[in-house]
Amino acid sequence: MFEQIEQREVVPVAVVSDTQADLLVMTLRANGIEASAPSVSAFPSLDWAEGRAISVQVESAAEAAELLRGLGHETLPPTG
Repeated sequence: MFEQIEQREVVPVAVVSDTQADLLVMTLRANGIEASAPSVSAFPSLDWAEGRAISVQVESAAEAAELLRGLGHETLPPTG
């Protein structure tokens, strides 16, 4: 009756301005990395001062960070 949706852990990989967030999320998705940058995230300490946190699935974090660094963006240190 109800479809169970697999929830996967996400981590922030970068915090960017509002104007950059959507473009970088589209860039990550174009490279096969599921990403999001909600206006309000699960990481509120990153939202208020810095901009929007770009989050990806844990298993894609290293690849996403490498891609963002290649585009000239600072990334957050790995979690865990």
